[in-house]
Amino acid sequence: MHSQEKLRKFLKDGLPEGWNLSRLSKHIGKNHAYLQQFVSRNIPKELDSRDIQRIVEATGVDEVALGVAARLTVASRMVPRLREVSEYDALAAAGG
Repeated sequence: MHSQEKLRKFLKDGLPEGWNLSRLSKHIGKNHAYLQQFVSRNIPKELDSRDIQRIVEATGVDEVALGVAARLTVASRMVPRLREVSEYDALAAAGG
């Protein structure tokens, strides 16, 4: 079974007590119908790895069981690294 199908099945049948699709959709920063549409209408066809990570963190589901662990690991490496940069006074730099 494809990982997105496993995720759909989990969202449809396996959410922990206290969670529903609407609440989880809002929790991951989407509109209340987002996950309902994903489960019932396949829209979107695939969830973004950041959304999957938020679902995993919120529900405590084992990402390996969902088949999304490797995908999350790759996505986490793609997050841009922040660097500290020097701050300069713009007026001084402009000769003011």
